Amino acid sequence: MQTAFTKLFLLIATVLFGVSCSTYTIKGNGILKQKEFLLPQEINELEIGNGWNVELIKGTENKLIVTTDKNILELFKYEFKEHSLNISTLKKQGLIKATKRNITIYYTGNIDDIDVSSGASLSSKDILNQRKLTLDISSGADIILELKTQYTSVEASSGANINLEGTIENLKAEASSGATIKGKKLETQTLDAEASSGGNIKIGKVHDKIKASASAGGNIKYGGNPKKTEIEKSISGNISKF
Repeated sequence: MQTAFTKLFLLIATVLFGVSCSTYTIKGNGILKQKEFLLPQEINELEIGNGWNVELIKGTENKLIVTTDKNILELFKYEFKEHSLNISTLKKQGLIKATKRNITIYYTGNIDDIDVSSGASLSSKDILNQRKLTLDISSGADIILELKTQYTSVEASSGANINLEGTIENLKAEASSGATIKGKKLETQTLDAEASSGGNIKIGKVHDKIKASASAGGNIKYGGNPKKTEIEKSISGNISKF
């Protein structure tokens, strides 16, 4: 019995030691550097992670400008293949504390698919005026965008926050696991919304049709007077007008 207990204790101690060793902090050295990366093609898909703060600017060429501490810049990583851009860091483990972690992306075409995760943030200097857009945000990430689209799909989870304004003809929105989709200044003709596990959705105006489902602490609020309503909520979910 004592031998079994000793083995269990050693196993737990080994696991805890491994966790403590894998968690480290990389601090910025305070020497800010800026570096430009040219891209050979336009960007259609964008994936951002590892806490980078990204701003989109419509331009005449496709490139990245990264501004951060010199030692953090050495960890910056991007991959570009077949119009798909992925932004991350060379070392995925550990905590990075930088003076700045800013990236400006200049792009020429339409970015149709955007994925933001792991504490990263995304904003745009311009209105995203395009036919369709898919947004996937998770793990404490933040997005602030103004849109003018025919169709937009938004999926937010794991404490992520997204703030949208503008006009969308058809909007599909899903929020779960404490995530929030804010659209107080957003108007849409049709809304298909689903909130669960503490997810929150708020849309400023719905004009034609709303289809909404809320469960497990999910909350959906909407404005306007849609002509058609299809509401489904459980005891623990809430759907209301404001």
